[in-house]
Amino acid sequence: MTFQIRDIITYKGEENYMTTLPLDQYLKNKKDINFIFQNTACWHCYQCKWELSDKMLFLTNFSAKIDGGKDVGLNYLFPNKKIVFANWFTGEIRIQMGEVLEYRNFNVIHEKDLIIQFKKGVLISERETNNEEDVKKRKIEHSEIVEKKLQKKSTIWGRFFGKKNKK
Repeated sequence: MTFQIRDIITYKGEENYMTTLPLDQYLKNKKDINFIFQNTACWHCYQCKWELSDKMLFLTNFSAKIDGGKDVGLNYLFPNKKIVFANWFTGEIRIQMGEVLEYRNFNVIHEKDLIIQFKKGVLISERETNNEEDVKKRKIEHSEIVEKKLQKKSTIWGRFFGKKNKK
């Protein structure tokens, strides 16, 4: 499993990675747009930069490749625009914050997540989650499962190599 390239959002003056792809909502109705797969670290075939400003979500940068290996940018999707208000996006964006606690599947778990909710590109709510307790709990549960499996294997091997019952 290859770690995936993530979109970047500038929030309160800081760049952060996000685990959401707001542009997908725009692209789902654009059947004539096809990007070329570049590598296993980017299955969605593009990367964006976003900015949250005055409670509005803006697309500020875009990069992808199209047929013939040609690099394209924001102008390809939005001609003559240098910044685009994301009025098509309704949903939540998860921004990862703090130190990395765990690598899990295609995702990296950070100390905290900021979850910001949008309706037609306008911020309607935000909340923060703390992932530290969840990761600790999962590690304890995992170690208990491993311990039980080891005990079971020990019991099975003991039957084969242990003392035989005397009759």
